[in-house]
Amino acid sequence: MVNALIQWGVAIADPLTTSTPAELTERRLASMAAGNTDGVLVKDVEFSWIALLHPEVINRCQEAVDEAQALLGLVLCYLAPNDLQWRTEKTVKGRQSRVDIDVPLRTGALWLGDLTYRSWVPVLDDEGKPTKKPADASTLKNILKSEWLEQNDSAIELLSTWFGFDELELRLLGVAPDNDQRQRLRDGLAKLVEFGGGDPDLYESLIEDMEARRRATRDVHRCRRLGLAVQDGIKQALERYQLTVTLVDRGFDYEVSAENVLEDAGFEFQVGSYFVEVKATTSGDARLTPTQATTSSQHAEKYVLCVVDLRNISEDELEMPWDGNRVEPLAKIVADIGGKVESTCRLVTEAKNNTIGIRNDAALRYEVPTSVWSTGSSISEWVDKTWKR
Repeated sequence: MVNALIQWGVAIADPLTTSTPAELTERRLASMAAGNTDGVLVKDVEFSWIALLHPEVINRCQEAVDEAQALLGLVLCYLAPNDLQWRTEKTVKGRQSRVDIDVPLRTGALWLGDLTYRSWVPVLDDEGKPTKKPADASTLKNILKSEWLEQNDSAIELLSTWFGFDELELRLLGVAPDNDQRQRLRDGLAKLVEFGGGDPDLYESLIEDMEARRRATRDVHRCRRLGLAVQDGIKQALERYQLTVTLVDRGFDYEVSAENVLEDAGFEFQVGSYFVEVKATTSGDARLTPTQATTSSQHAEKYVLCVVDLRNISEDELEMPWDGNRVEPLAKIVADIGGKVESTCRLVTEAKNNTIGIRNDAALRYEVPTSVWSTGSSISEWVDKTWKR
């Protein structure tokens, strides 16, 4: 029924829509304009709009606090993040004293103009009766919910830019809805100002440091998520060759084995297992931890390094789901990595035991360059050679 109602023009598909008013009156135009609009008339210009905002929705809001609060929630949680027009300055054609002129506007959102100049927020008087007031920080704060501001920079920008809210107040409300917790944050900020004084460069450097730390944390989580997805894709690829793949994740990722059947004997026997370490690289080098390097040198005959080459994969493609079909063409198997890393491990062990030795060796990484792993075998070649398929 919904699609039919939309096609018949009985219902509107989305609260965010467009409107082309026949003309904008001075007050309505002034709420959106960047300059003086006395005597200016603007006609037939399309703006973004909230479906049925005026008079239907606004008239309801004027009489009931719950309805006004619901409208504010819709604006902050849906319109602010999704309608780019409210942030977009635009210049439209208008007429003043029978002369065509350019009219600069602060926004391309007609709904924002209407919400700032019309009186639609009910404020209860001494007798408990609602009185409609314009929307500003003093009237909206009573119906504003802190959860609308969590991780919602668009809502905070809208309220502070257009409705006179203090951005710091909104930030604190968004991260700390509890009054006591918010007061502790205020005290901490006051102490920071006490130490930092009036030097704006100091605060900018602190912001840059915090942003860098946040990016680093985000990148670590992203790399770990990608690594786990690629690792699981290798597991799927190996299992397609009827191999038994067991997650170990201690010195290596998977123990891989196969049950081979002798056609003329009619019984099964295990040929042997291999330790497979999976590395995904977007830069070219693959890095082993000390535990992985030591394990590979101690079990050189069965330790295998599988490198998945992601260097030519775009950022968008990296975020797509990974499975065996996507991973296998990008994978290279280095079957003799244990022998290659053995001499390096021996040198590190000697350096640890020297009179002046290395310390914190757990932080070391054993770098396998592209020239080593790029000459490796494909998964199918390694399976055929190892289990003689």
